[in-house]
Amino acid sequence: MVLTTVVKYKQSIVTDRETLTPNKVLLVLQDVRRVIGELQPAFRSKTLKEVLETIPKKRSEPLVIEGDNLMGVDLSAAQAILDAYREDSEGGCQSCRKLGRNTDAKNATPGWYCKVSDPEKVDATGDLSRVHYAGFSKKVRNHYGTPCENREPKFPKTLVRLVEAA
Repeated sequence: MVLTTVVKYKQSIVTDRETLTPNKVLLVLQDVRRVIGELQPAFRSKTLKEVLETIPKKRSEPLVIEGDNLMGVDLSAAQAILDAYREDSEGGCQSCRKLGRNTDAKNATPGWYCKVSDPEKVDATGDLSRVHYAGFSKKVRNHYGTPCENREPKFPKTLVRLVEAA
């Protein structure tokens, strides 16, 4: 029987969904390389693309480092940042700057619409006039998870392209 120690990675770069930037994503990857490099010196020479490819996709799956003792590193904090960036650069409507929201004054329920595809319902100031979407408009419902041709993502570069350009 082999025992594995699992340690949890705690990021030194403080960020959340609201303050996430491409530069902070690169800093997190550099930080992961530094921290894992302390446990496995050969890891320090990896490129950021290799670091990205090394990080497990599932948050519950630790990165296993082999050596004298087997060690797992829980990278869920880094994975959460990478997942947020992916969603805001590669997702559908949820990552688009053209996603609009309105709230029904009567019952305070939110409605989501596309500022481009629902133009007949938007007045000259960009506000919806006399229309409330209960949930998603038809366009948003169709493209919430997959991009449409008019999508303008919050982050223009995908995660892989961002890392390759660094």
